[in-house]
Amino acid sequence: MKKIFSLLLALALVLSLAACGGGNQNAGGNNNGGNNQQQSDTNGGNSQKDPAGNSGGGQTPGDNDGDSDDSQTPGDGGGEGANPGGAIIPKPDGGGDGSGGEQNPGEGETKPPAVELNYTDITLRKEGETLRLQPQGLTGAYAGEYTSKDEAVATVDANGTVTAVAPGTTTVTIHVEHESGQYDFTCIVRCKWEKAPESQEKPDPRPPAAGAPSVSDFFATLSQSYDGVSSLAAVEGEVLEAKYPGLASAAGVEQVLVMEPVISMSSVAVALVKLSDSASASDVQAVKAILQGRIDQQAAGGAYYPAAMEIWGQGKVVSTGKYVGMFVHSSAQSMADLFASTYG
Repeated sequence: MKKIFSLLLALALVLSLAACGGGNQNAGGNNNGGNNQQQSDTNGGNSQKDPAGNSGGGQTPGDNDGDSDDSQTPGDGGGEGANPGGAIIPKPDGGGDGSGGEQNPGEGETKPPAVELNYTDITLRKEGETLRLQPQGLTGAYAGEYTSKDEAVATVDANGTVTAVAPGTTTVTIHVEHESGQYDFTCIVRCKWEKAPESQEKPDPRPPAAGAPSVSDFFATLSQSYDGVSSLAAVEGEVLEAKYPGLASAAGVEQVLVMEPVISMSSVAVALVKLSDSASASDVQAVKAILQGRIDQQAAGGAYYPAAMEIWGQGKVVSTGKYVGMFVHSSAQSMADLFASTYG
């Protein structure tokens, strides 16, 4: 009997201990869930009881817990001073990278070239002396219009070559049209020398040298004596007028023979002009000025190639009696000397 009682007591103790352990485990595992359920039920109950929709416990509607995040404004990104939704509003000035900033005036614009005249005030010391006016700073082709205010003092041709006529002062105006724009210039031209007596302006009384060859015969002599001359071709008609403006129609001119190369890179040219017996010294000087203008034009770039431009720049224009010659050749001085001795 006493054994049975001891067994029952032990069994009761085991059952009691088992009951205590399960209760603690259930309490630990379900405590949060129970509390959450109770809190949810409580909130739900309060919501049902309050017609205005206020919830109990001082929580903001929609809160599911009691954390400190409840004070955050709806839609706030979480940082103090953050914009709604976390959006970044650009600065009015376009930001700090300069992409929206104002562009400096003139940026990206193409400035017109700096163009100027090679001379603005010149002095010519003798009748027939020439000098060419031309704009500098232009690339490519351009059209120029040249005008002398007083052609009794100095003339200017279509290429800008100014020729002294008589003592005095005049102004040459230049209008240039180029793809970059239009330009206007002026140049003061002063002609200073003692004017020759009127008697020297009369026709040269000397007759042509006896037995003087024609200009064609003299050219044939040059062709036999100097390299490159025989390959030259005659320049006539419109081409002559374009290269030697006014030569064919110049006062007193009787014969004109102009020979230039067919290939532009060649630097050989000969021009021979015979004037009438009644031609004046001024007529002779006018012809010389036209020939010198051609030399100046080619030497300034018309000949294209540096070597050819250099030889053109060393060309010679000479006159003797009623004959005028132009020689462009590596032996130009020798040709000029032969011309002077032939017609002198």
